Amino acid sequence: MSKNVVYMVNIIHDERSKGQKYEWGVKSWSEWCRKNNCELVVLDETLFEIEYMAPQWYKAFIFDLLDDSNINYDKILYVDSDTIVHPDMPNIFDTHIEGEFCAVRNIGSMDWILRSLENYSKYVFDGFTFPFYEYFNSGVMLFDKTHKPMFKKMQEFYTENRQLLVEIQTKLAVGKDQPVFNFFVQKETKLKILPYEYNMHDMTRLEVIGPDMLHTKYGWIYHFNAGVKPTPGYWMEQTYKYFNQ
Repeated sequence: MSKNVVYMVNIIHDERSKGQKYEWGVKSWSEWCRKNNCELVVLDETLFEIEYMAPQWYKAFIFDLLDDSNINYDKILYVDSDTIVHPDMPNIFDTHIEGEFCAVRNIGSMDWILRSLENYSKYVFDGFTFPFYEYFNSGVMLFDKTHKPMFKKMQEFYTENRQLLVEIQTKLAVGKDQPVFNFFVQKETKLKILPYEYNMHDMTRLEVIGPDMLHTKYGWIYHFNAGVKPTPGYWMEQTYKYFNQ
């Protein structure tokens, strides 16, 4: 019998990731999945040499990994390991209609977003582009089996263009996997923008995170990215314990 799956990549591969306390995210999602009859799948082993492929690209192999593990799945929710879910979040899978690729619009540095859009359009995607307000954050993505061919195309694209991607990311200071996901979704499928509360990223810039735990009173999925201080791990632990005190 198939189930909806929450998929997370939680690989400790450098000094930064060692201290991030991603285990709080795993605990949080594990409890939410039990409550909502979903299956949590956590990838915690490297698939390739780090020099060849950084772990953030592993999300392009989700279908392969599920199939190789003989996991029967219906809908799939990918979440970054630096996320905590509100224990009372309604079942996010209910927001999804077959064929839709769901994600939250990226909020934060417009310079960074536009720089990624412009340079990937120019150097990688032959001038193809799309409106900046449809650029999404790839830390939370909801999709289904109809998107399996698109993920296979992304794998092939990465293999063929790895050197170009590394060069662009190094010289132009743009996004890595996130712009590629955005361009492929815009070219290959139908995007549905979810409300911000399903991926509350860049919370420091929006002044929604602090000792008063304001973020816990607003949304459902808290994404501790964009240099949240003192560390993402600190806020993940504090948020998890706040809900379980």
